[in-house]
Amino acid sequence: MNVHITNIYGFIHDQNLRKKQNLYADAAHALGFKEMGIFNFDVSTDTENELSKRIDGIISSLQFNDLVFVQLPTGNGEHYDNLLINKIKAYNTKVCILLHQTIEYEYVLNAVDLIMPTNNEVHAYLKEHNYSNVFYKKNINYEFWLFINKCG
Repeated sequence: MNVHITNIYGFIHDQNLRKKQNLYADAAHALGFKEMGIFNFDVSTDTENELSKRIDGIISSLQFNDLVFVQLPTGNGEHYDNLLINKIKAYNTKVCILLHQTIEYEYVLNAVDLIMPTNNEVHAYLKEHNYSNVFYKKNINYEFWLFINKCG
């Protein structure tokens, strides 16, 4: 079984989201996770077939029964994130979302095995909406930062 983590690349309007995802991906690399790079782009320029092929390329290293930490949002929108989760789940994987911002992707949030909010606001949103597949640990961002500095 392999463990993977997504990470965003390209021009990203939300630099805080990019920095946070990079921080988590760096910690995951130190733990031996494989990275699935997600490029930010104008998703509306792709046909459904092109979008499907693009995501197939991202998950090409995935094998049945792997564990995948998907960092959301990707910045590519709900349709893209839904398709990504569906394709990953097709491999009989366990999917954990590292949720950095509140999203209203009800399908995605209900389809995954575990949601790990990375801040108090996201955790409060998930509790308010009665998601039962949530694991929350306060100060997790600080702990990831300490781990990176110790290993890096």
